[in-house]
Amino acid sequence: MPDIKAVIKENKIQAVIKQNKIQAVLRGAIIKGEQGIQGIQGIQGIQGEIGPIGPVNEEGIARLESEIQVLNEKVDLLESKSDDNSTYLGNTVSELRNAIGLLNDDLATLKESIEEDEKEDSSEMDSKDYNSLTIKIEKLNKKINLVKLKSGSKGEKGDKGDKGEKGDKGDKGDRGAYGPEGVMGPMGPSGVGIVNGGTTGQVLAKKSNADYDTEWVNQSGGGGGGSSSWGSITGTLSSQTDLQTALDEKVNKSGDTMTGALTITGAGMTVDSADNTLVVDAINNRVGVGTATPAQALDVVGQVASTSFFRTNSGLTNNSSGNNSTIRPQTTGTLIDRNVADGNPVLRVQNLNVSSTGDVLRLQDSSTNNLVAVDKDGQMTLNGRSSSRTLNIVPQVNQSASSTTGGALRVDNTLSNGLGALIYSNGGAGQSGRLLDINVANAGYDRAGVHMDYAGVANAFEIDNTGTGTANIALNVVSNNSSDSAVGIAGSESTRGTVKIVHNKPTGTDAGSSALSLRTNGTGTAAHMIFGDAENGGTTGDIMLMRQNGVNTWRVDKDGILQVGTIPTARVQNLSGINTGDQNIFSTIAVAGQPNVVADSTSDTLTLVAGSNITLTTNATNDEITIASTGGGGGGGGFTYPQILSITSLRA
Repeated sequence: MPDIKAVIKENKIQAVIKQNKIQAVLRGAIIKGEQGIQGIQGIQGIQGEIGPIGPVNEEGIARLESEIQVLNEKVDLLESKSDDNSTYLGNTVSELRNAIGLLNDDLATLKESIEEDEKEDSSEMDSKDYNSLTIKIEKLNKKINLVKLKSGSKGEKGDKGDKGEKGDKGDKGDRGAYGPEGVMGPMGPSGVGIVNGGTTGQVLAKKSNADYDTEWVNQSGGGGGGSSSWGSITGTLSSQTDLQTALDEKVNKSGDTMTGALTITGAGMTVDSADNTLVVDAINNRVGVGTATPAQALDVVGQVASTSFFRTNSGLTNNSSGNNSTIRPQTTGTLIDRNVADGNPVLRVQNLNVSSTGDVLRLQDSSTNNLVAVDKDGQMTLNGRSSSRTLNIVPQVNQSASSTTGGALRVDNTLSNGLGALIYSNGGAGQSGRLLDINVANAGYDRAGVHMDYAGVANAFEIDNTGTGTANIALNVVSNNSSDSAVGIAGSESTRGTVKIVHNKPTGTDAGSSALSLRTNGTGTAAHMIFGDAENGGTTGDIMLMRQNGVNTWRVDKDGILQVGTIPTARVQNLSGINTGDQNIFSTIAVAGQPNVVADSTSDTLTLVAGSNITLTTNATNDEITIASTGGGGGGGGFTYPQILSITSLRA
């Protein structure tokens, strides 16, 4: 840290120098000296003490009163909503009122304190109270704003909800207790139509159809089950034991318990006549539920719930003319029929729950093994348990021969881009049957066993054989028909062959293989190995053409002329002979000292001329030319050239 005294001293020196320069300028004698070094900045002085808090004036008090009044107005607004809002808002308004009351108390205390401080000239405590009251007002204001956000305005009245469903009928209540027996009233006057007289055992009966025309008669007949009368009555009715017993055996119409059977005679019985809950038609021996006119032995209007139904021969029938259906369990099986002339199905099984993952239909055997299963997506699985077949289709009427809509079995794969039909097996050795077998057993059948109509752009028929072994042929056709060909192929190609055979080199050598292998079997066979015929006027192209890497090597033209290699003049037209070796053919015959004899054309003839004492003799039968000497010279008989070919033309 620099020396403060030294710095002050240096500053004083610089001040003196500056003053001297100013005086020199004033005297006109300016002597400019070198600029001195800048002095070091002085250190910052110590911060002074904070002054006393100023007094609270009337303007500050008025501001506090105004802010408290604003709080009151906000609470008044909240209170106006509390009648139509929640209990929470009403309680909160009360709390806010109390808080504002406390603020008013603090403000009154502050005013009194200010008046006393003015007398004593002390205002420091008043300012602190003022600041504290300001903070309280600010906090209360924030709380009121928060309450306004929570309470919000009351929303409009919502629409009336839908009427709920009618609840289930309650259980029947317990029978109430009998009330106390009332006091017997006085005997009333004789009723109208009750004539005087009569003796013991007589009953009152009608004399005619006129009202009140009655008389006393002796009772006759009567059903069994006891005496026809209850005997004489003496005293009160409640003391008659036989009458009380008869009354006790009656059923209380307000509800009672029967310990025996109920026998109904007459027209029948109705329970709850308003809704026809249960109607017994005793005349027609029918029972109706939900109907007053049952048409069947049991006629139910509505749904029937049961844990089980007992089988009957007549079954369950819908008697509606528009939906006349019957389900009849029979000894020969359960029959489902429908006698309506429309396009609706006889049987429809529908799964109404979109979340269901179970099968729509299952047919099972006695061990609950699935025989037929249709899953939720319509995929049918047949689990055949018969050793003969799983699916047997036997049409009983003629099926259409259309390749679009006909057939006893039709698979329409239009909406799918996958396989139309798949026959799959992962079985190993030991299989006793084929994956697909088509058997036409009738010799008079006059249609193709397998036919394909194909209008696509890929291969119409493909075999991809990945098997191995010498007995694994991709396509094996065997025909025992001696009257026609085993394979017939007809094509209309413009730049391709009707039959194309490509040999792809396998891994390793294929020196013993060929792209086309022909063989005739049978001792004494006279069959051609290859036969070709260009019918209908013949062909203008070659009869046979073979190439090696794109170059013609063997060619037989339309006239049967054979061309071997690339030399167009190397043709042999007519060769005949019996020699078994190769034949060397010359187009030129040279004689030493003589001009060459050259064939001029394919039909040129070489003529042999006999010289002196030479005789030429031909034998066409043995293909011989004999050259004999007829004179001169000693010895020497003739010589023979056997098996000379008849050469009509020679060309290289």
